[in-house]
Amino acid sequence: MPTCQADKGAIPFLISGANVMIPGLTSKGGRLPDVKSGSSVAILCEGKINCIAIGRTTMSKNEMIKTNKGIGIELIHYIGDDAWNSK
Repeated sequence: MPTCQADKGAIPFLISGANVMIPGLTSKGGRLPDVKSGSSVAILCEGKINCIAIGRTTMSKNEMIKTNKGIGIELIHYIGDDAWNSK
């Protein structure tokens, strides 16, 4: 599964279940592999070594770089959600 990295400013939003905004992926602390729209991706955060969420891209890497605004990844699962907390 491709791995994207959001900048460290995204961490509190991601653990609250917010989608990943494109500027968090295209900023200096972000990393965006060559992905197509609708790709499933693992999401890391700057300075962390473990995946914090799983999501699906809303557009390709080139489209994200070109627009540089809006939602880049819609979350499917994140640390602290109902699935994470189920026993």
